[in-house]
Amino acid sequence: MSEPFSSGLAAEEVERSSGDQLWYLISSLFTVTIGVIGIALSLRMIFGTKIVLSSTSILPLAGLHLSSDGLSGLFDLITSIVAITAGIYVYPYLCHSKSSRTTASFIPLFVLAMLLVPIASTYYDFLFFWEAMALISAVLVLANHTKAEAFKAGMWYIFMSQVGFAMILGSLAFLSAHSAGGILIGNSVTGRTISPIAKDLVFVFSLFGFASKAGQLPLHSWLPKAHPEAPTPVSALMSAAMVNLGIYGIIRVDIKQLGAAPIWWGVLIVTIGATTAVYSALHSLVSSDIKRLLAWSTGENMGIVICALGTFEVLNSAHNPDIAQVALAGATLQLIGHSLFKSLGFISAGSVISSAGTRSLDNLGGIIHRNPVAALGFSIAALGATGLPLGAGFVGEWLLLQSLIHTLPTRSTILNVLMPSAVGMLALTFGLAVAAMTKAFGVGMLSRPRSQGAAQSTKTTAWEATTISIASLLCVVFSFNPAFLSGIIKSAVQATLGVRAKGSVSILDHITLRGVEGSISPLNLGLSVVIGVILFASITEWRIRKNTRQLDVPLWACGSNQPSAKMQYNAVSFAQPLERIFNLVVATQESLGTEHADSDMLILQSASYERTNSDIFETKFFPVVARAMVTLSRLVQKGHSGKIRNYLIYGAIGFIIVLVVAR
Repeated sequence: MSEPFSSGLAAEEVERSSGDQLWYLISSLFTVTIGVIGIALSLRMIFGTKIVLSSTSILPLAGLHLSSDGLSGLFDLITSIVAITAGIYVYPYLCHSKSSRTTASFIPLFVLAMLLVPIASTYYDFLFFWEAMALISAVLVLANHTKAEAFKAGMWYIFMSQVGFAMILGSLAFLSAHSAGGILIGNSVTGRTISPIAKDLVFVFSLFGFASKAGQLPLHSWLPKAHPEAPTPVSALMSAAMVNLGIYGIIRVDIKQLGAAPIWWGVLIVTIGATTAVYSALHSLVSSDIKRLLAWSTGENMGIVICALGTFEVLNSAHNPDIAQVALAGATLQLIGHSLFKSLGFISAGSVISSAGTRSLDNLGGIIHRNPVAALGFSIAALGATGLPLGAGFVGEWLLLQSLIHTLPTRSTILNVLMPSAVGMLALTFGLAVAAMTKAFGVGMLSRPRSQGAAQSTKTTAWEATTISIASLLCVVFSFNPAFLSGIIKSAVQATLGVRAKGSVSILDHITLRGVEGSISPLNLGLSVVIGVILFASITEWRIRKNTRQLDVPLWACGSNQPSAKMQYNAVSFAQPLERIFNLVVATQESLGTEHADSDMLILQSASYERTNSDIFETKFFPVVARAMVTLSRLVQKGHSGKIRNYLIYGAIGFIIVLVVAR
């Protein structure tokens, strides 16, 4: 009877597996379809067709109200492009990982929620879709909740999301009460109707709330935890699309709705962005987990975008609008470029992880020979992350540096100190990013295999190769010719600035800065490099073939018979010099364990080495905050005496406060 029973179980397993694969395919098709529709609608928003939808019966309490402008179209366009590339990758990834149907079902819902956030017309709708996006993404981060690390990452993400949401809720509720009908899109500047002190408080709370979603200090700890543990398509969506909505919130609320800003607002934004960029780049450099490295890189690039927005605010406050627009254009291009190369980076890394069975760079190697499509895709993404020419991140970072360098001479001490400091911090960030991506590609893709999984890794499937090819093509086109996005950039900048837009940046075949000396042609630069490389390779090959003297000799391997992976840098040794310099920031802990073969401890049997890096905010800052909250909770607990008269007094005090605030 065991044979029929076993065959019945096998048939049931095959049926369940085929049913799951159909579910995965439907999820993939739905995600791609939503992305395609999103591109069509967002292009209409960008080029002047306003989308308006209002219904009092769809959402509870306040109803559903959707509206759009060029800024909404830009963010929805970016999300839609990422959704298509990630959506194509959903099917092969879920089939390989055998994820649950819940995960497959929530991915298209996650994309839909992200698309609805930028077109939410009222503060209520914005908060509703923002929280929906956060809760759906939390479910996806917890997809592998049976793993301790994934569960911990999910809890960190939920906690940080709710802290940020509490800040956003308080600030937007106040703005909604002082706006006409609670309208967010299409309303006049709300900041004109509130007092300066209230305006400053709203700015600070909303800034830190939105910055937390973009992975900025100090509420950043969720990002390097949640992104690596989430399914890879979800990691791509979170890193390349969801974090952008934190930037959207800053632009929509802190720049547009609050209106004219004192100079310290911009100084605070620049400080947060530049500090996060350096801090995240350092942790990216010392990370040995390829997905965690990419997650830290996301924090770094969002820091660069926020630094550009802060520069825009500072220059506007200093009455330097032309250069301010250069910074805003740089932020927009950096946002687009990061979304393109980061989605490609996560998808390529996911393919490598699936074939090699490990996320550790110290256990990878040889991928360029065994999985060339994924290695090539990762190389394009890594080039974009470095900010070097020919990469998708180059143009945006170049514009930001131009805006900082060309700031007009001023008597303001703040500007005279801030701008050179920002340039120095960004230069350090770029250098660290180059080192981190060199490590990731060199150690993970080019070196010799360091594990059996890496040595036996296989090529990508046709489905995965198609996804990587599409994402790579988008990166290359954007890197060589960002001019095809000139209309989109102009529409987004116009929606942000309104009548203040004067066109200080011309993005054609050359990117020209009007009013200052500065221009560059990514297309000509890229073609020159490509032609130069081809000529050099051709001349080198010709000289080799021309030389008839050929000797076959064994390769010298440091006295060994054959070269091995132990003769090459691994991820730890590559980063060690800089890790020691910045040890106070990356907080490296090393431990060496030994086991002896004799009781006298003279003969060493084995040795073990363990090295970890910790987030100093997680180990130093958050415990202090936690202790303060515990102390506050105990004080509040003492107030709960159980006596009715005390609660009546509390209610009376609260009622008086409401009357004072609402008068």
